[in-house]
Amino acid sequence: MGSIQFLPTHIIPSLEEIVSGHRLALLPGPYSRQSFIDFLKQSHCAENLEFVLEVDSYVSKFDKLENVPFLDDEAILENLRLVKLWSYIYETYVSRTAPKEVNVPGKLLDHFLADTLPEPKELLVLRKQVYELLSANYNDFVTTTRETHSDRRPISRRCLEMVAPETVVQELPFAGDFLLPDTIFHTISPDLLAQWEKTLEIYELLKLASSCESSGTQSRTNSAGAISTRPLSRGLSLGSVFDNIREYSGWKKTVRKLRTRRASSEKPQENFSL
Repeated sequence: MGSIQFLPTHIIPSLEEIVSGHRLALLPGPYSRQSFIDFLKQSHCAENLEFVLEVDSYVSKFDKLENVPFLDDEAILENLRLVKLWSYIYETYVSRTAPKEVNVPGKLLDHFLADTLPEPKELLVLRKQVYELLSANYNDFVTTTRETHSDRRPISRRCLEMVAPETVVQELPFAGDFLLPDTIFHTISPDLLAQWEKTLEIYELLKLASSCESSGTQSRTNSAGAISTRPLSRGLSLGSVFDNIREYSGWKKTVRKLRTRRASSEKPQENFSL
């Protein structure tokens, strides 16, 4: 009687697991995170993954500063790091002269300024565009890897990060099941995925365009005399950040309560100081 051989199974991490550095993506193998990075470099599109990672880092730092109730030396340093990170992102990926300019519509890139810290929700619109390009790179990577390695072994594919909306279909119940004749089952329709994503993309673009028209130039600049190192305001420029740093440089051990930052369309609240 011949022996039975069990072929090993390759686990293909999802794109989201690769981006987040999940442990499954760090395992050695042809579908590992490092293999995907090497594939992107050979395809001359490594900037897609690099940009997504930098944006995730920016959003994380921005959110942390948003939750800081007091302005101290550490908060000032973190704000400077955020300013430096945005300068790098803009000069490397967003500027029209950027060496690794991301392949997205120019009107999206023109929305950002080198001396203004963008809010996460604005930058995430740009991230979504680049992430779709990265998804196409990921699918090419998986297909090419299987062809290169002549991989016919069973594959365990990680679940998709995004699914299409549910479609209502009529199915016959199994024999012996007590179901009403009009029982409805909800199943996922893969055919709607492309249409669904396209609709979302158009919605986001129209929403961003509407926001740009309504906000105007005034919403991108601070009011005179405003003092804050918080990154929430659309008008927080790099120059105002450094002015604030110099003003607070003599307060080494002073803790100053920050005022609540509000959208430019809302009435500003009074400052709370020591």
